[in-house]
Amino acid sequence: MGKRSVLLVATCLGLFALWVGCGDFTLFGDDEEGPCKGDPCADIANAVSGSCEAVGTDDFTCDCKTGFLWAEATNTCADDPCDPDPCEGIENAVADTCEAVGTTDYTCACESGYLWDSGGNTCADDPCDPDPCAAIQNATAGTCVAVGTSDFTCGCQTGFTWNAATNQCVAGAEGSCGEMLACLAGCTVSDLTCQSLCLEAATACNCGGAAPATVLAGCAAPCLGDCLTDPYSQACSLCLLNCLAASCP
Repeated sequence: MGKRSVLLVATCLGLFALWVGCGDFTLFGDDEEGPCKGDPCADIANAVSGSCEAVGTDDFTCDCKTGFLWAEATNTCADDPCDPDPCEGIENAVADTCEAVGTTDYTCACESGYLWDSGGNTCADDPCDPDPCAAIQNATAGTCVAVGTSDFTCGCQTGFTWNAATNQCVAGAEGSCGEMLACLAGCTVSDLTCQSLCLEAATACNCGGAAPATVLAGCAAPCLGDCLTDPYSQACSLCLLNCLAASCP
């Protein structure tokens, strides 16, 4: 064999040695290390073999077969809550709009006039359809925003603020004495919850250095004549409101 042939063989053998394994090289590249070593997806029911993707240095995800979703908490393929489509059987829901929420819950799009109620997995009446703001004094039509599926808020005209206790637009800036008095005027005589909310919301109302609730308690004496006979009468309520207004301009 000539020198040229020997040199060629030696060169080929050297290249082969580098390819097969020399130093940091191996026949198939670096040995796979980390959470995907050994393809854990191959041993997981309903997972797709070879689909492992490392998450950091100690966790992984797998693709799942049709009808299943990856559950990160347990590293398993769980039943897909959207397969078969549950929206198809829900009244006023739109078929094929299901979106999984984790692996145990879902949402559906609803037809016009309805909103998704995640508490009961139903399409409930939209509190903004028809627009309630159009019928509320000093509210701006078309500004309704649903709060859950049972309440709403409206935008108010200049000089008025939305009061959630009474669903009205009341006069005065937010938290002011004027807003509080207008709010209280909208409460029924026996609705103590409504009255309490009005007082608590009056964060910018200072009645001569006293809290509105303290002033209202002090109004009991001058209104005793109206309130002693019937504390839930309109006369009693009006007396207390006027007394409060005198101290909380």
